[in-house]
Amino acid sequence: MAENIRDFIHFLGIEQENQIKSSVNLGEYFFLIHNLDILYKEALKIKVDKKEHKIPAFLFLNVHRELYLSMTNFLRLHKGKSFCNLRSAIDSTFTAYYLLKNPDKENVYKANIKLGSEEEAEWDAIFRNIKATIKKNITDFPLAKELIEIHEFCSIFEHSDALDVLGRYVEDKEKMTLEANYFDYEETDDSYKKWLIKILFSYFMIFGLFWAEFFKERAPEEISRVINIKAKTYQTKLDELRKRFPVKTNNGT
Repeated sequence: MAENIRDFIHFLGIEQENQIKSSVNLGEYFFLIHNLDILYKEALKIKVDKKEHKIPAFLFLNVHRELYLSMTNFLRLHKGKSFCNLRSAIDSTFTAYYLLKNPDKENVYKANIKLGSEEEAEWDAIFRNIKATIKKNITDFPLAKELIEIHEFCSIFEHSDALDVLGRYVEDKEKMTLEANYFDYEETDDSYKKWLIKILFSYFMIFGLFWAEFFKERAPEEISRVINIKAKTYQTKLDELRKRFPVKTNNGT
């Protein structure tokens, strides 16, 4: 439904109302967000002591931040923006993945900080479109395959694709007016939940990549044990819910 937004204050009020209602209406599903956050925070306890691992660690922190933003936007009924946050998180993941496989490219990654850097052309070739770099060399980055497909779906919302825009703005031909949905309302609770599962599954996959490629080999035994147990439990729950709330997107993911 299109709503008449009076002004910015009115918009903020609806956002806060949406966040409260969503948190309540999700019920037990709200804890899927909380439990994934716990996994991420367990990984943050692991010490990173090598210079070449500092930037991948920073990129993991950025993914965690995007998870928070993504869930905040989702609860406020900005599903499209939540997928934009997810896309940014996947970009950070691809960059970290590349640097873990190619630690000698750290200076290239930092090249665009300073204009005129000698590595600027190489940065342009590798990092300007990190998804394309990973996709072109997918045999070197096998854990990224499904994330590439998800990234391409997220781009619908990042680039104002017609599928997103034309579903949000409608024309009243009798009144000769345009009406807008400033919030991403879903027709049913099940529809709302299926998108939550889709997004959380994506962030869980991201966590799995960082765990396999970065954290696992340097995690103390106790933290490793806790993460393995919690990840297995979370995976089982997600698999069950993905069967219950399937999502079929245009690119098949």
